[in-house]
Amino acid sequence: MPMLSEYQPRDYACPGNGGIVCHCELVTRREIEAAFDSDIPPECIGGLRRRTRVMMGRCNGFFCSNHVAEIAGNRLYNSLVVGHIE
Repeated sequence: MPMLSEYQPRDYACPGNGGIVCHCELVTRREIEAAFDSDIPPECIGGLRRRTRVMMGRCNGFFCSNHVAEIAGNRLYNSLVVGHIE
């Protein structure tokens, strides 16, 4: 199967993407929001990881998990948030 990036530009290279959230896998905020706005949204962090590859890079979410938790909010069955986000 051909790589999709060979035929279309990746989202991080397109304007208005909301910024890169996961720098290891180059996942943008728009990609994460699109996963939540899809017909069948992810219910857990594992589903979000499989759909977008966020937190699956070299650091395994060490740098981006806080930002992902802020974006996810209360939309996941098991939230990453341990306290209140201000």
